[in-house]
Amino acid sequence: MSSKFNNAVGPQVRAKKKGPGKLIPLLAAMTMVGSMSASTQFFASSAGNHPSLGSSVAGFYPPWQIVSWALKWHAYYPEAFMRAAGVGIGLSSAGLFALLVAKIIRGNSSEANRYLHGSARWAEQKDIEAAGLCWRRCKSAAIRR
Repeated sequence: MSSKFNNAVGPQVRAKKKGPGKLIPLLAAMTMVGSMSASTQFFASSAGNHPSLGSSVAGFYPPWQIVSWALKWHAYYPEAFMRAAGVGIGLSSAGLFALLVAKIIRGNSSEANRYLHGSARWAEQKDIEAAGLCWRRCKSAAIRR
């Protein structure tokens, strides 16, 4: 027989749980964009910033530009694209490995549980209501102490 009531009691049960952090995924995305930009700039530099590469802003090309260049010219310059890809893969591997190590260290350095030795105390009205232990007009009827 299942109960519809939440019989969980205690502050550790009702405490709001922390959600997953957004810093590590943001840094991972920035690592990927940065490594793609590095491979683009490496290829442009090895090509001597030739005018056929398209427009740049102060010698910097958009990070995704390497993809369109590879679609056009990979058959003609495979070694140059492989070197540029090596730069991008190396940087992204190093950055993602550093993030993995940071995540492992952060996961292993947990903080002590505040309720390690229990959280026993007398229940208050709000605790009884939150646990779902009131069946009839609990709020209007005061609990006698």
